Amino acid sequence: MTGLTKCFFLHVQGALEIMDEGRYKYVTDGDKNILTLCIRKVKPNDEGTYKIVVSNIHGEASAECDLYVSGTFLLSRSSFNVSVYEELF
Repeated sequence: MTGLTKCFFLHVQGALEIMDEGRYKYVTDGDKNILTLCIRKVKPNDEGTYKIVVSNIHGEASAECDLYVSGTFLLSRSSFNVSVYEELF
């Protein structure tokens, strides 16, 4: 979602809101309007469906991504062409 109106966003895993703290960090790229959710020290219980909801006064948009943890690598697959690979610590 882009535009001049301020946007609000919310990340959730299942019914839990993910805050920008602890193992979770939001990284933004202002030039490209990209927001990335980073998870440090990924654990098997981090697996699941993650959702982002972005909204402003004009409406709302959302996307989901399924996260799989396997071996020493993190693999994220979604129908929105989101792919993230990160070596675990």
